[in-house]
Amino acid sequence: MFSTKFAIAAISAAQVVAHGAGYNLRTASNEVPYPPPPAISYHLHIVFNLDDPTSLPAALALRDEAREHFSDLLGEDCDGRYDNARLCLIYDHDVSQATFGPFFSGEWSVFVPVAYVNTVLFWFTQRYTEVPTASLLLHPNTGYEYEDHSEWALWGGGT
Repeated sequence: MFSTKFAIAAISAAQVVAHGAGYNLRTASNEVPYPPPPAISYHLHIVFNLDDPTSLPAALALRDEAREHFSDLLGEDCDGRYDNARLCLIYDHDVSQATFGPFFSGEWSVFVPVAYVNTVLFWFTQRYTEVPTASLLLHPNTGYEYEDHSEWALWGGGT
């Protein structure tokens, strides 16, 4: 599992260039401050295996269920991964296709402001297993991309 997480972190660090963020995004560094910086926001990812024909429909159903459950809190869908001042579902790629990175699988995600992380994480922790093959990834957005996706990330599930 460690090697998978490491690979995802390394690939995601390469994607920093693709994010139009106001964050001070950094890649792997020896200069991480102590104590670590606070989270500016979070991303919650539902990651699933597209080779399982039941996973994509279940993942889309979970996304629809989340949209309905959080309708009072959700803003418009995000078209980017950063600088969203609201809880929103991120639509920046076709979830029915594996992406180049950081996830070589099916994936969809949610931008989560700090104020909503407990509510959102608890709800998804109870439901992500509705998607066969699913893993749940929660990571902070601190500006330290490498550490956000590796050392400071929380993973649940996985097959």
